[in-house]
Amino acid sequence: MDANRHAAVLTYRETKSLSAEGRARIMQLEVETSEPLRDVLRAGREQGVFDVPDVELASYNLLLLAHAWALKHWYFERTLSFEEYVARQSATSLKALLAPRTRRRYATLLAPPVPTAS
Repeated sequence: MDANRHAAVLTYRETKSLSAEGRARIMQLEVETSEPLRDVLRAGREQGVFDVPDVELASYNLLLLAHAWALKHWYFERTLSFEEYVARQSATSLKALLAPRTRRRYATLLAPPVPTAS
C-alpha cells in the first residue's frame, strides 16, 4: 500500500468518473483483493486461533486499515513510519481477532515497538 498509495487515493477520487461497468469492475477487484484476508480469517477461526464471528466484516476492516495509510498518509506520516503503522495496526487488529487462549503465542505481535520521535 505504501508504494501504491497515490494510485489508491486516485482510485477513490476518480471512481465517480467511471461508467457503471467501470465502477462494478473496481468493486469486483476490491472483493477479489480481500479474499486472501477472508481465507486466513476462516482458516484461523477453524483452527481456533481467531475468535471472529463475522469474517466478511473483519476482512473489510483489515482492508480499510490498509487503505487508511494511503488516504490519511498526511496524518500518519507525522508520527509513524509505514512499518510502524503496519505493526501497530496489526497489534490492534490481532488483539480483537485472536482467541484469548492463543494470545500468548503471538505476544510479540501484540506489543509493537513504541513509535520513534520524528
